[in-house]
Amino acid sequence: MSSKSSSTSPLTLGEKIMHVRKAKGYSQENLAHAIKRNRPFVQRIENGQAQCTDEMLDTIKKFLGIENAPLLDHELEVYRGQLWVVNDLLNATRIPEAQKILDEMAPITDIPFEQDLFLLYKIMELRLHLDDNYAIEEMKKIEALLNNVSNDALFLYHRTKGNLYLHIADYKNAIRHYSKLQSLATDNLKLDATTLYCIGFVYYAIGKFYQAIRYLEQAKNELGNDRTSIILPQIIINLACSYVFTGDYKNAGALFETSLTHAKTVDKSSFRIGAVQSYMAMYYIETKNYEKGLELCEDALKNLNTESDLRKRPINKQSYAITLINKAQCLVKMNKIEEFKAVAEQALSLAEGDEHTTLLFKSLEHMTTLNNSASTDYLENTAIPYFMNHGYSRITALEICTNLEAHYKKKKLKTKALAMAAIIRDIYKGFFIVDEDFEL
Repeated sequence: MSSKSSSTSPLTLGEKIMHVRKAKGYSQENLAHAIKRNRPFVQRIENGQAQCTDEMLDTIKKFLGIENAPLLDHELEVYRGQLWVVNDLLNATRIPEAQKILDEMAPITDIPFEQDLFLLYKIMELRLHLDDNYAIEEMKKIEALLNNVSNDALFLYHRTKGNLYLHIADYKNAIRHYSKLQSLATDNLKLDATTLYCIGFVYYAIGKFYQAIRYLEQAKNELGNDRTSIILPQIIINLACSYVFTGDYKNAGALFETSLTHAKTVDKSSFRIGAVQSYMAMYYIETKNYEKGLELCEDALKNLNTESDLRKRPINKQSYAITLINKAQCLVKMNKIEEFKAVAEQALSLAEGDEHTTLLFKSLEHMTTLNNSASTDYLENTAIPYFMNHGYSRITALEICTNLEAHYKKKKLKTKALAMAAIIRDIYKGFFIVDEDFEL
């Protein structure tokens, strides 16, 4: 992404010198002594009534401790260009290179009166720290500078703020900033593949799978066949899962095969291969090929278990738990209850009290004993309300409701069956209708 916005400053050179001098705590007499002139001459420079030669400007900048700071318009243009280079490097996750350029550009912090350029710099710096409290505190400072800045700066602010909310799983506020970001998009300020992926992932996370497909497809198309992209495999996985949840098994199957081939030939990582196999198992569960799903789960568990101590590596641990959940679903569908109980015990031990995992396995267990009123009560009053309010976990609520509807029809409990059917309709409706609060 590039920008054609001008970097011409509204301040004169003399005004800039005056701002820095005052910020540094120097008097006009101090500066006059440094350049071997008198105070009235410095006053005329700052008022724009006297010319400042290149040699004299170098002396002034050295005295003020801003030798490398951009004061002239052409220097500001170079700095702006470099900041967009940093933007492109960050989009490509070339973090060390981006950090190096930002370190070299640190003198911009000595001239914060160049508000637009200073804001762009701070946003780029912030993008390197989205995973700690520093980001939250720095964002508050950035927001105080948002008046009278360029569309470039506003565009990058809303993208970064959206990413920050995405990182902390505040999807409502993430969408709010992504919406403003899209309103600022132009031919020069386009939504790059990474941003399109982030928007798609938010919709995926809140269970709006048709919207997720829209943005994830755009992200995939932006990247084309770039096999070096580190986000392309995840885009394909989320896209494949979204197609599964919307019933488009043909597209889902093709994407899963592409993802698995990529993992085996490009990533060549046991963890990555295992993660893809785990997601593919979900696809076979949805298409009712439980034997194939179970086979993939077993392969996934072997691959996920080769690279780490699961209790020390949270990402691997989470993937392992998800795979156990998929395996358990296969076993329940195949009526292998004793094997299911053994898997559930292992998964709950690994989850260490995690509410979501605990509810998943308790729900699966209760679905094997629907003739017990305690099980149906648990599923109706605890499991369904919980999963309905947890984004893509509405898929789990859908599975529970479908089973309960069939059970109640078999028992000729018409009212209860109709109640489940109504919830099922609401879930399907929610897959493609965006709530007003999440509109983009």
